[in-house]
Amino acid sequence: MRRILYIDYIFLFGHVNFDKIQINALRRTGAEVKLVMHEAFAARLGFPAQDYELVIPARLNPPAGASPLLNRIYFLRTLLYIRRHVDFRAWDAVVFSTFDEVTMSLVPLCRRKLLFCHGNVTTLGITAKRLLMKLIGRHNYFLVFNDYMRRKCLATGLSRTMVVSHGCVKPYRMDRAAERLPFDKSRYSMVIFHPSASPNVEFFRSLTSDRGFCDFLMRENILLVLHTDTALGSACPNIMEIKGYMEGDEYKALFLTSDIILIAYPASFCYRVSGVSYECVANGKRALILSSDAFNYCRDYYNYDPMFADARALEEKILYLRSHDEARCTASPASLEPDYTEVLARVAKDRG
Repeated sequence: MRRILYIDYIFLFGHVNFDKIQINALRRTGAEVKLVMHEAFAARLGFPAQDYELVIPARLNPPAGASPLLNRIYFLRTLLYIRRHVDFRAWDAVVFSTFDEVTMSLVPLCRRKLLFCHGNVTTLGITAKRLLMKLIGRHNYFLVFNDYMRRKCLATGLSRTMVVSHGCVKPYRMDRAAERLPFDKSRYSMVIFHPSASPNVEFFRSLTSDRGFCDFLMRENILLVLHTDTALGSACPNIMEIKGYMEGDEYKALFLTSDIILIAYPASFCYRVSGVSYECVANGKRALILSSDAFNYCRDYYNYDPMFADARALEEKILYLRSHDEARCTASPASLEPDYTEVLARVAKDRG
């Protein structure tokens, strides 16, 4: 039986769902999969204690609000801790769910690692990051989520790059979801929700200050709910801001009861994918997406064009979806399941 070690050494609670998806996909190959996770992260994943090869103690958690330099110091300490406690010779493949180029270069741990790229492809335009990626790529493999990301890697000289789907969460289920909403949905003809707390702030400020867009929401009796870390200060009564962290049940309730999911990321969000876009597929939600090459993959998920460029185009798309019940998400979660068949076969071949 193939033995695989799955490591998440960077403390990101936002990766809980992603890690569950990838771990389960690896197990579907018939492999034995063991985990290396931070203690608090392991508690959220919900896997039994025997699934862990190593649990990273809480003292190695980066403090909240730490600077990039301090974060990297904690990453280094964590990698050194892993190196002291794990025998990498015992594993057929080692998968890193995310990585930092600097610390991975300084403490490589082993060769033939499978390294998931999240924001790493975006920073290939930075000379130092590009050189570090090339150094890491000499003896390891990069995993990206679509061909758009892969083409960028190949153009940069990262030939050991393969595609593995991000995958979908399990569909959300919630009894009495309306009781967990911060508003009375019966008062509105439609609710639109932007789930990410890191939106395109410039676009949202222009949107929330747009009198014509506010009049549109009020006239059509539509509520726009924006989850954001940045106060937008909208005076429009049909725009609600939810700041900071949302509890899981509150988030799921709002996601499930919304008629449209809005996705609007900044231009810097390039060569990445959005977990929200896969949540939409998992729950059969219609989406509207601020135009960006990074999100062209989403066009394949709907039988309508989900992209819009500005406030007026957004209004037209909203009205179109409201009057066309047949416009929907046509992709299935099964079609987006991660498939490791070719990836693991390539690693095995290179191992000889």
